[in-house]
Amino acid sequence: MEHTNLSPLQNDGSKREFWLDLARAVAIIAVTCNHAVSRTFTVYEDTAAEWASLPLLLSLFKVAVYVFSRVGVPLFFMISGALLLRRDFTKPGAVGRFYRRNLLPLLLTAEIWYTLMYWYLSLGASSTLRTEGLLPALVEYLGTLLFLNQRTFSSMWFIPVILCLYLLVPAVSLAVQKLPRWAVLVPCLMVVLSVMVIPDINAWIILLGGTFQFSFSLSGMYLFSVYLCYLILGYCLANGLLSRVPTVWVVLGGLFAFLFTCGYQAFGFMSPYSLALSYTCTGVMAFSAFTFEWLRRVSPRFAGITKPVTYLSRISLGIYFLHICIMTGLVKVTGGLALGYLPRFLLLELLSLGGSVLLIALTARIPLFKRYVWLIKDENHVERSASQKG
Repeated sequence: MEHTNLSPLQNDGSKREFWLDLARAVAIIAVTCNHAVSRTFTVYEDTAAEWASLPLLLSLFKVAVYVFSRVGVPLFFMISGALLLRRDFTKPGAVGRFYRRNLLPLLLTAEIWYTLMYWYLSLGASSTLRTEGLLPALVEYLGTLLFLNQRTFSSMWFIPVILCLYLLVPAVSLAVQKLPRWAVLVPCLMVVLSVMVIPDINAWIILLGGTFQFSFSLSGMYLFSVYLCYLILGYCLANGLLSRVPTVWVVLGGLFAFLFTCGYQAFGFMSPYSLALSYTCTGVMAFSAFTFEWLRRVSPRFAGITKPVTYLSRISLGIYFLHICIMTGLVKVTGGLALGYLPRFLLLELLSLGGSVLLIALTARIPLFKRYVWLIKDENHVERSASQKG
């Protein structure tokens, strides 16, 4: 029975692979943590001043949570690769069905959320609606829907990326299944070298006080997005890339990648450059890959919490859209409160995540919300469709 997927953040309800549900649940928690930690601590500017003023344990907490939070998006991409790149797109009509059933529903739901987010943001005093009037706001809103000069939450950067990647999925699926491994590996390594390794080396040079920088002419932009490498990596890991590696080495590899990346990030926070690591960091990719493999292996140990994990996985797309709206409101409401760093982080994380789960649970009973706003596929319908496809 085929396991399809509407988006990397949402499981469509067909025959489930629990380890992918577990990975998706971890990923959405990591994403919400990323937004909570960046709204609690100083992350992108003047980080050195904050580092000097914070107790050491609190600084280490900030670093550890921030590095963990960066595993979320790579996990989502790898889940997509594990699920989608193994499909058979050589069957007549398979590509068209994929676009109709995967890409178009995600696009429709994204447009709904662009609408909700635009008018939510228009409540702010500096919005186009409040400063220039209704007509300019309508023009800006239309541009947002058309992906032109969008006014939306910064977290929505993920949607254009995944929509573009979905356009490539059928071609990449054929490549990873039909071509020799080296034919796929070489361009991926070139992209990783260009977009991850060399920029990381240049960043270390700057952090260490140097001025020399490497310029790599074989730019990854001439090949494809580095996020496509995450899709391919997820496919390879799901198909046994590290299956012969003992679990203890997977754990040690993940631990080393985490600690090294934490050290890198701590150095970045202490520096005057306020370096915040992104998904193009080599350490983030390594930590994400080991985490993905570890979750695949240990998932049977979480059998006792299958139902909550599976539910969190099914609604993760809704959480992705909704939590940032709740968190933004919480930041406004609690801005004047004298909260410590840790209480503020926990407040933003738990209320935005918990509030999202509660609101989705209540509104998903309405068919239109379930299908179009939250993009939750009916399990019975998917089971019948999958069995019909054989």
